Amino acid sequence: MIQHIKFTSNKNTLVGILEKNNSGSTITILVPGYNQTKTHFRFLTKKLRKNSLNFFTFDLSGVGESDGEFIKQNISSWSNDLISSIDFVKKKGFEIVNLIGYSMGGAICLNASLKRKISKMVLKAPVSNLAKIIEMFYHNKMDLFQKNKKIHYFNFYGKKVFLYYQLYLDSKKNNLLFPYSISTPTLLIQGSKDTFVPASHTRQLAKLIPNSKLILFKNKGHVLFNTNELVIDWLT
Repeated sequence: MIQHIKFTSNKNTLVGILEKNNSGSTITILVPGYNQTKTHFRFLTKKLRKNSLNFFTFDLSGVGESDGEFIKQNISSWSNDLISSIDFVKKKGFEIVNLIGYSMGGAICLNASLKRKISKMVLKAPVSNLAKIIEMFYHNKMDLFQKNKKIHYFNFYGKKVFLYYQLYLDSKKNNLLFPYSISTPTLLIQGSKDTFVPASHTRQLAKLIPNSKLILFKNKGHVLFNTNELVIDWLT
């Protein structure tokens, strides 16, 4: 059963799709990467459906069909969106919550798992220190970035995407590469040739999460194809 859902986070109305494929109380929430909509996981949701798993995917504030100004959003606000979604599905009767996060969605999932009980997590090419990544990419343009309050890059599909300086400032207080208490069993999937999220960051993350498993694909980059079976195996 597919339900088109609206719920509130930070005074914004967020739009999502909840698909109930069994009568159990477990649900998986999917969190896409930067400026990506809920359709990002369309191939993975087919696998979840085929395996009769309940799932919920939604647009973060300022993205897709959801309310909010994108230029004002950051890891902190999007983490609050995810926490709101967790509280929402629990009110719908789902007692056990899993999370799947890709890229920036990984940082959002990690933040939320520090504030809500999560059963299992899958993080694909997870951002864990965005500030460091930005400084690495734009080391000779940081003054210009601060002056203009934004800077752009071209994503893997050739689309021009803007990063905003307030996002950078927020990311400096959301460095997730430090000792913390995450007991959630976590599958980390990373490409060794990722030019956006350094594999070294994810290796370090694996050391910080006691109940984690790292799968490192040689010669794969930030876009990780053919990993959905690994996700299903971890969740089931």
